[in-house]
Amino acid sequence: MIEAICFEDGKFWVIDIPALKGITQALGRDEIEAVVFDFFECQTEQTANPADFKFTILEGEAAVEHVQVIEKRFADLDAKIAAHDAAQEEKAS
Repeated sequence: MIEAICFEDGKFWVIDIPALKGITQALGRDEIEAVVFDFFECQTEQTANPADFKFTILEGEAAVEHVQVIEKRFADLDAKIAAHDAAQEEKAS
């Protein structure tokens, strides 16, 4: 099951798809499924089967907490990239 975690942020809906390590957005709640299926198909080159997806809509404090999860994921990724870059620079010297 591929979960899409969705929450409203201003005029957009943020869609976090952890299994695909991706984040995308939709203009309206009614576009979320289509955006997720398109994202899946672009990332995997497979046809999306709607039965394989679970959509979770977060509101209020749950949405705020999930933003913190996303921010931590990006901070961890930034740290890994910095470590990789440093190792590459050290090899080149």
